[in-house]
Amino acid sequence: MNTEQLAFLAHFMRKNQFVKKLILSCCLAICIIIPLVFFIYSVNETNGFGKDLLGAERYNDRMKDSYLYAAVMFIALLVVIFPFALLLHQFFNRYHIILNSLEAKDVDRLKALTAKVGMMEKYNPSCIFKKNTVTFFTLFKAHTVSFFDINHINITRASYKGISYVIAIETVSGTLNYRFGDLMLTRSLIDEACLANPRIATNSYNSWNF
Repeated sequence: MNTEQLAFLAHFMRKNQFVKKLILSCCLAICIIIPLVFFIYSVNETNGFGKDLLGAERYNDRMKDSYLYAAVMFIALLVVIFPFALLLHQFFNRYHIILNSLEAKDVDRLKALTAKVGMMEKYNPSCIFKKNTVTFFTLFKAHTVSFFDINHINITRASYKGISYVIAIETVSGTLNYRFGDLMLTRSLIDEACLANPRIATNSYNSWNF
C-alpha cells in the first residue's frame, strides 16, 4: 500500500474505534445517570419533607434507602448493559481483523464506498469488500462470502421502522438474509458482486420498488 492508502486506513480505523468508544461511553453513562437522577430526586424529596416532619429516625432511614436503592439500580443496570457492551466490543474488534487484512485495492474500494454512504454506515459499514469476497457484520458475528459462491441476489425495499433494504443472497450452501439501511451500500454490494462474478442473477435497480 502507498502512503495515501495507509493514511486512509489508519484514519478509518481511528474513526471506527471512536464510534466504539462513544457507544460504550453512552452505555456507562446510562448506568450512572439513571441511579444518580433517582438518588437526587429521592434525597430532595426527603429534604422537602424535612427532619422535623419525618422525625430523625424516619429521615435517616429514607436517606439510607436512597443510597441503597441507587446502588442496587446501578448494579442491576450493569448486569443488563454489560453483556450488550461486551457484544459491542467484540463487534468492533471484528472490523479490525478484516481491516488489517485488506490489500491496496481493497482499501481503494473502502475509500470509494465511504465517499458514497451516509454517516451511519461511514465508519462501521454493514459490509466490507475484500478481493472477491464480502464480509457482513452483525452484532453476533462477521460472515465472509465469496462472490463465486453466490447464485442470486434479490433486493426488496421495506418501509417498516424507516426505509431499509432486505437482501436475500442465495449461495451454494443456502440463503443468507441481511437488512441494510443505506441505498448506496446496497447498490455497491450489487455492483461489486456482479463485477467479480457476472453470472450472479439479480433484480435490477428498476425493480426494487422505489
